[in-house]
Amino acid sequence: MLTVSARKRVPTPMGPSEISSHHSAERIIAGLQHIDVGDLVPLGPGEDAGMRVKGFEPDRWIVWWEKNQLTTWAWALDPMPDGSTRLVTRVRARSSWRHPATAIWLLLTEVADFPMMRKCLLGIKRRAEALELENVQGGLIRSTL
Repeated sequence: MLTVSARKRVPTPMGPSEISSHHSAERIIAGLQHIDVGDLVPLGPGEDAGMRVKGFEPDRWIVWWEKNQLTTWAWALDPMPDGSTRLVTRVRARSSWRHPATAIWLLLTEVADFPMMRKCLLGIKRRAEALELENVQGGLIRSTL
């Protein structure tokens, strides 16, 4: 783990490959599963590029926010009646025309948000389904021994 301003960086549900050219983790690393309010969620290059954990309930939801407190990003896991789980994510951003990059940010988010989130959610789906298959196959193998 890297330390940033005396706070640790935490893994994200989407790996950096959904945002940049780096590869995402393909499996859960037990030692990286602890988070605290204020931890950095890295979303790009640089030591402080990302959002901070604003709040969370383990295995249910997490909310991130950026340092200017103009943007929040929420992730929630909703149990469904059929036993599956629905992942819902929502980004809310307020514009502040006092920041010179606001116009560029708005343009980029409008153009890039859909393909970026689609890639992100498909990557999460692929990894979750692979983990489920691994667990099912492991259970079948164990039950036949």
